[in-house]
Amino acid sequence: MIKQSLLFITLFFCMLFTASGQENPVDKNGLALDTIIHFTKADVDPLFGLTLKNREGWIFKSGNEKDLSPVEIDLAGWERLSPSEITNDMVDSSGKFEGWFRLQFTIDSAVAKLPLYLDKEDHAAEDIYLNGKLFRQFGEKGNDRASFKEHIQDFEIRTPIFLEPDTVHTLTIHYVDYSTYGNITKALVGSTRIVSNAYFDYMSLLSFKALFDLISSFIFSILFWLLYILIRDEKELLIIAIFCTVMLLETIASAFFGGDSLFFTLPSNIMITLDYVSNILFFFFPILCLLLGYRMLYGNLKKWLILFCIIASLAMYFSSY
Repeated sequence: MIKQSLLFITLFFCMLFTASGQENPVDKNGLALDTIIHFTKADVDPLFGLTLKNREGWIFKSGNEKDLSPVEIDLAGWERLSPSEITNDMVDSSGKFEGWFRLQFTIDSAVAKLPLYLDKEDHAAEDIYLNGKLFRQFGEKGNDRASFKEHIQDFEIRTPIFLEPDTVHTLTIHYVDYSTYGNITKALVGSTRIVSNAYFDYMSLLSFKALFDLISSFIFSILFWLLYILIRDEKELLIIAIFCTVMLLETIASAFFGGDSLFFTLPSNIMITLDYVSNILFFFFPILCLLLGYRMLYGNLKKWLILFCIIASLAMYFSSY
């Protein structure tokens, strides 16, 4: 009887430990996958808010086998991976990356008092769930590439998020993106974050700056082209007109890629193409300054000098990659 009792107790504890191991698997470092991250006001940037993409605590499961948004789920098959660690090497044969990200966190009372908004700064289509409920959708995941639609940033749309302090919150993201869009290769990235009003005010300020740069570049370009048409003998005006035109094109290109104010407000294939244009034009600025200085000091420009400057600009561009 005693042996049977000991055997029963042993089997009971084995089953208990096995069950608990299935409910709370660990990563390769021995850390539980359901680790809860605590955020304090010190984690909140005054401008960019609470950036979540590179925080510890994220876990990931590839594919779309079933709905993984509920708070209580089996974590078997999940792995430690944050949205910032996505690479193009992770896509399937069709160029698609799809999976579920999950983060459990708490915030203190100081963070809870802040007016917070959910925001993201990438083109991926995402369904975002908070505590098991659909909170917001970005883009359209679709069933294939043809029905997939990228997320296009709109800073006028603000999604307020209300979080109770010292309560465990579960953020789940169903993420879908493609490594190419419109035959243009792009880098996959995840950038979900929680921002404050200061962030949107900053974006508005940069939008006005970008608008001012565009208008002023356009005016100067038109002005110097008109001056050159009226005074053909002044070749310096031609160089300045070309310089202003390059500046206008570079401003347009950089405003929609390099500038924070309009970042991700265009489809990725257009935005990346503008980035290439912006980078090429950027190298022409010093070249045009050199040509203008040579013209003013020595008179007529030599054809070999013009050709050299064009080749040098292109060489500097391609050597930067």
